Amino acid sequence: MVRISDAAGYSGYLYLNLFQLPNLPIWLSGDQTFFWMNGQRMLHGERPYLDFFQFTPPGADIFYFALFKAFGPRIWPLKFAVLVLLSTLLFLTLFYTRLLNVTHHYSSVLAFMGATAILIREPSPRRLAIAGALLG
Repeated sequence: MVRISDAAGYSGYLYLNLFQLPNLPIWLSGDQTFFWMNGQRMLHGERPYLDFFQFTPPGADIFYFALFKAFGPRIWPLKFAVLVLLSTLLFLTLFYTRLLNVTHHYSSVLAFMGATAILIREPSPRRLAIAGALLG
């Protein structure tokens, strides 16, 4: 169980890696830039698989499209998504310190862990349907 003080510390650590004080987003390169660009293309009316090629399922693209649609084509919502979605101690300090990007790799793991948590208690038809929706 994560204490509130620990979560605040993890979030603060991430914030300092994502923003220059007080609130200027830091540009970090990586695979997420492809998904950002595809999200922006969708914001401007282009369609994946019809107007541009995408070799992975469109989950990350749609996530970034939704952020751009809600907050405009800015970097800070993307950084905020990292801050909200990825504040766990081991992932934060041992693996993810300088690779702060949210792509299909991490959201896929999150969906898989959620499906496992749902099925581990009792594999009922309802739980199988929910797990299938997460994995689909």
